[in-house]
Amino acid sequence: MSQKFPTDEFDFNTEVGGRHRARRGFRDRLNEFVQVIAAGVIISAGGYFGLQVVANNGNLGVDVALNPGSSTTSEFTKGNGVGVSVIDATNANDAASKLAQKLLDDGWNVFSASRSINSSGHPASRPVTIVYASSDSSAKAAASLAKSLGNYEVRVSPKYADPVTVVLGLNYNN
Repeated sequence: MSQKFPTDEFDFNTEVGGRHRARRGFRDRLNEFVQVIAAGVIISAGGYFGLQVVANNGNLGVDVALNPGSSTTSEFTKGNGVGVSVIDATNANDAASKLAQKLLDDGWNVFSASRSINSSGHPASRPVTIVYASSDSSAKAAASLAKSLGNYEVRVSPKYADPVTVVLGLNYNN
């Protein structure tokens, strides 16, 4: 193929062109490998802990975050009223089940009674009892329920899917 083209100045050049670098040694390759691994660990840890903060709605404490999805749950027969779920975040045994049965007897529509479990799988506790309403439309029922339980705080929050969720704290009296 070179026979088809005319001879020019590049055909007579004997020097090797281009930029040549020194061959990389073992230390250089090991240093690069360690840097890549360190960057991967930092990025992975940042993503993991960032997702944990998002999943816990900004709460960074282990025992503060309630995780009803991983709690032990007891199902109850449904009554006629606004749907209520009870989460036990006290140190007492069966506080949620006892309250759920009482609410069911009073005509509330009890969805579940569960024990709060923290991220390490141990029972979690909260200092105060709070009644959560999932929307403004269920806030009136939540206030009525909180008053019948002993005038506990009511908060409107979409944190829980059920219309009314009672989170029993250490200040709850049976």
